[in-house]
Amino acid sequence: MSQEHSIDNIDDIDAALASAFAETDVSEVVDKTKRHKREKRMALSPDDGRRKHGTGRSKQFNVNMKPELHKQIVQASRRHNVPMTLMVERAMAAFIAELDRAGGKNA
Repeated sequence: MSQEHSIDNIDDIDAALASAFAETDVSEVVDKTKRHKREKRMALSPDDGRRKHGTGRSKQFNVNMKPELHKQIVQASRRHNVPMTLMVERAMAAFIAELDRAGGKNA
């Protein structure tokens, strides 16, 4: 075993692993425009409201559902290029309208 890959000196394990496996630097692989946008988005505090202001969505709605249904929602969202939030909003609005048409009785 060569001296540069010796496990006797583990002060800089990241550097040793990088040199052993010849990893490329992440900054060389990442699209700088996308990285900048992501970093800017992540810099916003979650409670400042700027990200939600344009859509008017300010209330969180957390539900538990069967894994099969969740998978179908995710697949439909990707297939039709519609955000899951919008799909849920439309589905709930349609369900409420259907209940109202039925006279408010449970199906």
